[in-house]
Amino acid sequence: MAMLPFAAIFAQDLIVTNNNDSLNCKIIQISGDYVYFCFIHENKVRKTTIPTMIVQYYKYDYFEDNDLLSKLIVRKKPEYSRWRLNINGGWSNRTRQVSTFIHPDDRALSRQLKSGYNYSLDATCFFIEALGVGLKYDFYKTSGSHWIYETDISIAFIGPFFALRFFDHSKTNCLIMNFGIGRVNFNEIGKAYGIAYSGKESTVGIVADMSYDIALSKYLYLGFQISYLPGKITEFDLFDNKNRYVRRIVLENEYLTLSRFNLGFGFRFYL
Repeated sequence: MAMLPFAAIFAQDLIVTNNNDSLNCKIIQISGDYVYFCFIHENKVRKTTIPTMIVQYYKYDYFEDNDLLSKLIVRKKPEYSRWRLNINGGWSNRTRQVSTFIHPDDRALSRQLKSGYNYSLDATCFFIEALGVGLKYDFYKTSGSHWIYETDISIAFIGPFFALRFFDHSKTNCLIMNFGIGRVNFNEIGKAYGIAYSGKESTVGIVADMSYDIALSKYLYLGFQISYLPGKITEFDLFDNKNRYVRRIVLENEYLTLSRFNLGFGFRFYL
């Protein structure tokens, strides 16, 4: 009985053809007109089929067990974590003052409103080790007051993003970079000369994150993150103290800048 050249490999099952050629292999399935099997060639697993009409005989577990084959043909779980959940918080700085209701001379209030706090939540699914997609929610809030003004500003971003991941040489710590686009909601509530008002608007914005994650355990990481979220609006809706619509404010020859930098840290959960 002739032995096919590629059959001199590690295997467990036997297939004999009508030409009396024998195949050392691992039979995966016998279905319809074909026998599906795999074999090892040049230390790699190859998968193929053979028509049942040319198979004279086959037998499972014909050869002695060999752990090498079973280890190679079993699909291993990826060595990297597919899911990353991020909880992050910290300090934010606006790139320019944005409140329409503040007189340019009110520098003290302007400086108060340039900084605030932020928190963000996002989830990422990596379909390969270095590339994934995710969804982010980022919230920023600041407030300030001056003798005739009180104001509260919040800016929220929500949207999808692409993620890039780069592990260090030990495959432990990693650098994460996210780039996304989504919806930005601007909301300002305050008082001017004792009269309450609110301003609201939604627009499209983008986000760019860079985070370095340090492993505390297999599933828990500590991360440090910097983000940039640019955006602007040129008009918004004005409401009175009972949240009734007043009118549409159109900014001529100017705009409200929503852009800000975030610095923060938080915990990452790798699953």
